[in-house]
Amino acid sequence: MTTLVARLASARGLVLLGSAAVVLLAFVLTPSTEAVSILGFEVPTLCAWRLTLGLECPGCGLTRSFTYLAHGHWVEAFRLNALGPPLFVAVAAQLPWQVYRMLGETPESTSPRDGVAERGVRTGT
Repeated sequence: MTTLVARLASARGLVLLGSAAVVLLAFVLTPSTEAVSILGFEVPTLCAWRLTLGLECPGCGLTRSFTYLAHGHWVEAFRLNALGPPLFVAVAAQLPWQVYRMLGETPESTSPRDGVAERGVRTGT
């Protein structure tokens, strides 16, 4: 159990947990073109640029795009933010990739220097 906690506390584990949270939220949130909601309550806008200037930044619409993708509405996702679908695929791809990397990692090979030494690269020591 300790090794599982240690692996999840590593950088790879944090990427896995963060990616899982993003994908899970995309499925839980309800999309609309103006905002997203959860259990009927609208989630407030968090973009400081939009709140301050009233203009959308390049990242505006990503949350709505992710939620539309999770609900199978690809066209709406592209309309809200063209970067949404490729970023969602990249985030979702982290789930199996990070699990695969964590399962193939031994507790002794978690430091970057050990990883180099395991690949047969001389470390100079």
